[in-house]
Amino acid sequence: MPATITTTIRLTPATKRSLSRAAKMRGLSLNRYLVTSAEEVANQTPVSGLGRELEKMAIDGMALLALDSIRTRAMANKRNRMSDKAIVEVVKRARRERAMPSS
Repeated sequence: MPATITTTIRLTPATKRSLSRAAKMRGLSLNRYLVTSAEEVANQTPVSGLGRELEKMAIDGMALLALDSIRTRAMANKRNRMSDKAIVEVVKRARRERAMPSS
């Protein structure tokens, strides 16, 4: 019997559009595209072990989302650059949101 796993992914609108376009180009729904991509990564022979590669991908993904959020906030405040304190605030808020269970 197939396993059912329920996940929640928070994407920026730009990231969602990009992933949706990639899925549409392959004739897949966004959900199926994400599952297929994960299966492809899992079936690759990683250079330094599957767990390490998946960890790197997760960290890269979180970093990209955090940077996108930081850039968006800086542009909204009409700044070219955010202060270190403001960046730390954004990162801490993102961590709190991820830590809170969805209701």
